[in-house]
Amino acid sequence: MVMHESGRAVVAAACVFLFAVVIGGCGDAETPAEDEEVGTLGAPCRADGSCDPGLTCVDGVCTAGSEAQGVLGAPCFGDGSCVDGLVCLGDLCTEETSGVSGPEPTGALDLDLVRIEAGTFTMGAPEDEWNWQPMETQATVTLTRDFLVGETPVTQAQWASMNNGIYTLNPEACPQCPATNMTMWSMMAWSNALSESEGLEPCYDLPDDCTGAWQNGLLNCGQDPARALAAPDPYACEGYRLPTEAEWEYAARAGTTTSTYNGDLTGAECEDSMPVLDPIAWYGCNNPTPPHGTRQPVRQKEPNPWGLYDILGNASELVWDAFAERHPGGTDPVGAEDALVRVKRGGHAGAGAMFLRVSSREAHGPTAAFPHVGFRIARTAPPEGP
Repeated sequence: MVMHESGRAVVAAACVFLFAVVIGGCGDAETPAEDEEVGTLGAPCRADGSCDPGLTCVDGVCTAGSEAQGVLGAPCFGDGSCVDGLVCLGDLCTEETSGVSGPEPTGALDLDLVRIEAGTFTMGAPEDEWNWQPMETQATVTLTRDFLVGETPVTQAQWASMNNGIYTLNPEACPQCPATNMTMWSMMAWSNALSESEGLEPCYDLPDDCTGAWQNGLLNCGQDPARALAAPDPYACEGYRLPTEAEWEYAARAGTTTSTYNGDLTGAECEDSMPVLDPIAWYGCNNPTPPHGTRQPVRQKEPNPWGLYDILGNASELVWDAFAERHPGGTDPVGAEDALVRVKRGGHAGAGAMFLRVSSREAHGPTAAFPHVGFRIARTAPPEGP
């Protein structure tokens, strides 16, 4: 059972070879992940341990050291230049499509939220589900707190309205497309700004040793976002935040138990239409523009039974949890205790259908920024008045 709330927002791994999950799975048990840009900032290092020029491979992740210059997310060279393909914007090197001006900020934006009531559900998928993977092994989860979650992913317009009218990615005349191309740290900083605009205590205490800027999506505070959590756990904080993986799947399922909220997926991908997915999601079969499909305006497809749009497809959604090899289950879970990558869910506009199953999981580095990965805002719900 859910209640819709339109809040007036003043918007100015867990296995030994965890990084193999990002580029191909843990051993031979896991599903191949999508084609990430290996060797780029925040992404896994190449098989030979190398990264793009100016980056260093640290613990399997390409990192820009404190003295790095000219590469994505790092300070520009002294003459104001960057490596080929990047431009200097605000003293930081960014992609030529980043930082594109959008509409002037309005100072206020309707943020449509859905209130999800606490409950117990089965997380993951049964072994006989089409394209099931061992990391989706089922576990019983209980969420003890109601929470609020955005009806849609955070859009370009919403991001820009809190960011002096600046998009994180060339909007291509699409302010209602999901905002993408930002690091997890940038998502956290944006969430803090939203909290502060409403007089709420921010969920994240960002460290002082960060590089880059959240405004262009390139804030980099290292591989351990958990150190920035201002509360004992994400469920306990007052402000806006990324949803936990359990909250995301509970909300996405909306009381259903099939591979999508519109039914089970079967058969070969893209040989013909997929009547289960086509009405509810943008994905690689109905939106095949390379390299990752083109993001589409939100709310064009049918919502799930609890009123959430684009929870599958369009843009993958980053969640809070560190990647665990198996769902921990239990009460108010928060993922692995010690892992260097996080989790993204839902698939995107260029993904195969197998990645749009509600149970599908993929690893994602907290300093990575990709044009097909965004996020959906969440907040632990305040007590309801009399």
